Amino acid sequence: MESNKTRPYEAAEGIATSPSGMSRRSFLAGAAAFGAGAAAFGLAGCQPNKDAEAQGTATEATPDERTLSKEAEQLDYDVVVIGAGTSGTCAALAAAQAGAKTVIVEKTDLTGGQSNYSTFIVGAGTALQQDAGYDVTTDELYAAHREYYKGTCYLPLVRTIFDNASDTIDWLMGIGLGIIACPEGLSVQSNLPRNQEVCGHMMTGPTREPQVENAATPGNFNGLYATYFEDCGGEIMLETEAFKLLTDESGQKVTGVACERKDGSQVLLNAKAVILAAGSYSGDDAFFRDQLGHDPIYNQEAISANSGDGIAMAKEVGGQPWASSPFWHQVYISNLDGSENYSMIFREATIIARMPVFPWVDPEGNRFADESVSGDFSRFANTAWSQGGSYWILLDQDMVADLEVNGTPVPIIGCSPGDDSARTGTESIVNAVGQYSGPMTGITKLLDDFAAEGQIVKASDLDDLCAQTNMDKSVLSDTIATYNQAVESKHDTLFLKDPLYLHYQVGSGPYYALRATVNCEGGSLGGVRVNKGLKVFKRETGKPFDNLFAAGLNAGGFFGVGGYVDICGCTMGFAVNSGRLAGEGAAAVATA
Repeated sequence: MESNKTRPYEAAEGIATSPSGMSRRSFLAGAAAFGAGAAAFGLAGCQPNKDAEAQGTATEATPDERTLSKEAEQLDYDVVVIGAGTSGTCAALAAAQAGAKTVIVEKTDLTGGQSNYSTFIVGAGTALQQDAGYDVTTDELYAAHREYYKGTCYLPLVRTIFDNASDTIDWLMGIGLGIIACPEGLSVQSNLPRNQEVCGHMMTGPTREPQVENAATPGNFNGLYATYFEDCGGEIMLETEAFKLLTDESGQKVTGVACERKDGSQVLLNAKAVILAAGSYSGDDAFFRDQLGHDPIYNQEAISANSGDGIAMAKEVGGQPWASSPFWHQVYISNLDGSENYSMIFREATIIARMPVFPWVDPEGNRFADESVSGDFSRFANTAWSQGGSYWILLDQDMVADLEVNGTPVPIIGCSPGDDSARTGTESIVNAVGQYSGPMTGITKLLDDFAAEGQIVKASDLDDLCAQTNMDKSVLSDTIATYNQAVESKHDTLFLKDPLYLHYQVGSGPYYALRATVNCEGGSLGGVRVNKGLKVFKRETGKPFDNLFAAGLNAGGFFGVGGYVDICGCTMGFAVNSGRLAGEGAAAVATA
């Protein structure tokens, strides 16, 4: 994981530091402070980092022009892991556990990657599921994954990941990570088959007693550095950027990793095996902007500055790239320019985005989808992307008044319990999927306040609405007439929306228009081609390197073309499984 956030660290007397000069106590305290906001029950398992600011670099996965200085310090390791995100952390833990002398190189001052804000890990047939009464099999998850991607993923790798998922969850719990089965009654994607939801296991944070104060942060891996990794002899170099892989004369074997510290000094890490886990294009604005119809890039977490470094290093030594595509994940109400607006997350505006009873229209004024895709985050996000990345949600005054008095007219779809402190009203607006909200007291004032602040549109009539949104009035008028007919007849001739959600006709003004924008927090899917053992393939020979591995979103093939698969916990599941398996494989090579 790479971040634009930096903090000063100083090595205290008597505290061991890594070769990068990083104090373990400072590192862990900083990591804990960053991850403290992670929530066990966030919207779709995510909690926003409200203070972070996005920073992207308009770069491609091209070779780094830096060269290794003859004066560079040299250090010897069995296994070098590039990237301290979720997959890199698991890779390093597994390698160190197997007895390999292991170091992690991370160019920022943060660790844990997606585990800092994502909650669910996929698995099937686990003891936790059996105790909870869930009957989930690896075969059904594999089949659902295979059918979703229609042959565009690497099936031997997919099979390997699902077959090892149960063991990986046991392994994580064994080294100290708190994990529970999907809580009974919890549903965050109500359109999915139930087993594609309850296959997700929830992280609850490290369970071992931390060796330093505040090291264990809820729902992520940072506490494991203090409670396990260093006990196994592992080292970590923060603010140390890997920029080049070195190979032997044959080009078949990686011999080391050239790195540069924050102070500009260089170090060569001689290695018997290397694992690429440096993330995807999460922080590369240009990669996403080319595919969107607006300049601001909506990233709910805004913590990553990944720009494909691991992919570039693999390509430079002959690794075979896998097609990369954006990982669109969920849709949120944004500012009118498409940028993040954290004041709307976990509030009534998000309920409006998730509720399929309001018509969605594109920038021209056309309705474009069955709005109930909001109950499936993958289809929800991909649908928004199909409109250039954002669209308008329309409400009239009568709809808002009904919400104020009666609450949601249908059970809540696509939402999970969250923090009540940011909500208005006398009771929780988000009870759970499948329930009604109760009166949304204060919703009118909330929307009016947002409009007064220029965060949403409030218009007196259709002319005013079209003037503020730049929609075509004739197109929008036809759209409203067709939609109202669908509500009256309970038959959506265009997109076949369930009659249950054909609830509100669009009446007269005043109108509210909320801009909904796709979230690219997941970065990109792709990486470099790997075999089922996570070894990187050489493009020239079609065979894998002897000792170069990839994990997480540096490893291509688990995800195919078509976005994120609609199986709960697959992103984290692939990260932890590919990390563990790559770590074990690298340790076996290095210690043979």
